[in-house]
Amino acid sequence: MSARIALVLSAATILAAGCSDSSAPRSAAAKPAAKAVPAPSNEPVAASAETFMRAILSGDTAGAAELLTNRAATRYAADPSVLTPMGMAVERFEVGQIRLLDEDEAAVQCLVTEPGASEPQELCCLLKLEPAGWRVCGLACDSGADEPTVISFEESPEPASQRAPVQFVEGSKAPSKAPRTAAEPRPNEYR
Repeated sequence: MSARIALVLSAATILAAGCSDSSAPRSAAAKPAAKAVPAPSNEPVAASAETFMRAILSGDTAGAAELLTNRAATRYAADPSVLTPMGMAVERFEVGQIRLLDEDEAAVQCLVTEPGASEPQELCCLLKLEPAGWRVCGLACDSGADEPTVISFEESPEPASQRAPVQFVEGSKAPSKAPRTAAEPRPNEYR
């Protein structure tokens, strides 16, 4: 569980900060950050991420499924909707920086440019090292909100009805029923 949380937080941090300075030109000769993987180790990680992303972007879910972690593949076998093709028209695809989050976890920046777009969309492919090689366990993208959207192919999303209510003020009890809305006025409110 803590490894999952660490992976999600790392992906969120990478997307929030960006895998590279967006004002700097993107090139293969760009210097990696201090925590980036040394060049010889990058090839298998980059190859897995690129093959997965090209498959999912083109709608080849079977090809993408071959690059999932064992745990994600098990979830995909039970529910193929886990891996929904993105359906993006791609003018250009580029692998950006590769960051080693742990010795067996990595995040790969993927820059996808749609036809007519002036700037690429940044996606982050999350990978884990398994005996078969680097395999994809999730994706992260900037959704425009404060926090990036992280999609785990390994974890089933927890239905909202099963989540514990969030307690914002220490010592106070979270409300047991949903807050009132404009459609449901307070008992002594007249319209």
